[in-house]
Amino acid sequence: MPSFRQFRSFDDSIGDMKRGTVQRRLTLALSKLIVDDWRLLSLRAPHPLGVGSERSIAAALGWHLKGVMERSWDVDCEYSRAGAGAHVDAKRWSEPRAGATGSRRPTVTPDLVVHRRGLPGPEHNLLVLELKKNDESDRTNEDHSVGRGTIESILDIQHQFEYRHAIYLDLALAPGGLKPQWKWVELGWTGDVSSLNFEPVYGDGDCGELIARGRAEEVRRYGAANSSDLASEHASSSRSVVGPTRRLLGSHELEL
Repeated sequence: MPSFRQFRSFDDSIGDMKRGTVQRRLTLALSKLIVDDWRLLSLRAPHPLGVGSERSIAAALGWHLKGVMERSWDVDCEYSRAGAGAHVDAKRWSEPRAGATGSRRPTVTPDLVVHRRGLPGPEHNLLVLELKKNDESDRTNEDHSVGRGTIESILDIQHQFEYRHAIYLDLALAPGGLKPQWKWVELGWTGDVSSLNFEPVYGDGDCGELIARGRAEEVRRYGAANSSDLASEHASSSRSVVGPTRRLLGSHELEL
């Protein structure tokens, strides 16, 4: 079973960075986000600000993802440049506003990209990700969603800049926790967007265990009095994130 050091030394060529490998690394990063940054995700936070913004959550996810990627990859949030020197273009997308000739929605930049800055082509553009705190509530609030990324916008960016993987990640945040789900599209896919269905990130019980450990870690760091309503009752279950990560990643266990 490979150690984390061995995993980091794997060849990161296009042949070895297929969906399964990238998916396991993104799952690990998300698991660490839930455990280490639960306070950012909790709707029961003991302050009026509530859950963090999509931008702050994406930045934290990018931080954790950077730790499980080879150093040859750049991990950027809200990245809006492409190319180098005089050939710089924006890695962003806009669409016509419905019913308004010549009027366009605000430009949309992806929440998270894994790439090599300034270099074009699929060998240098690995992953583009759009993150939603709750996709259902976002879609039912038209004003709130103006200028926000959609599955269509992220697929357009994938096609234009040749990202190998496009991920639309919905955390499905709710007062009781979260149930992350995603839509995952490979470069070259030509199907109908309406045929894309959400797939759960975690199996039964795995997400609940991560949430419990996130609440326990919150109590350890902030104290029971300054933690979310349900955190203190889970404090005794605090353990390293490696436990569920081993089960979630199967044969590609990471020993942190």
